[in-house]
Amino acid sequence: MRYIALFFPAIISVGIKNRRANEKKWTLFDFLREYAVSVISNVLLSEAVIVYVLRLGNVNIEAFDSFPFFTKYLFIALVFSIVLPYIREIIKMNFSVSFEVDKK
Repeated sequence: MRYIALFFPAIISVGIKNRRANEKKWTLFDFLREYAVSVISNVLLSEAVIVYVLRLGNVNIEAFDSFPFFTKYLFIALVFSIVLPYIREIIKMNFSVSFEVDKK
């Protein structure tokens, strides 16, 4: 159950991102990069909600073997996996960072 909870929501996130960027054909590297970013962001945000909002301390990998914790975590991670591609797209459209390097 722990692998489902940790890695499955990122597949949904990557699928939504792929559907939103339909004009570009993805390569394997693009898919793996987006999947890694999605896994890390989903896990970090879900764990932050569980620890700081729900106040469940001492959460480790063995907690996923408990079905009530598994369902709570999976629900929170699925919500983040659906919302994060849209948030990333909004941030990408509205914010940009540019810099110029001059040779002396």
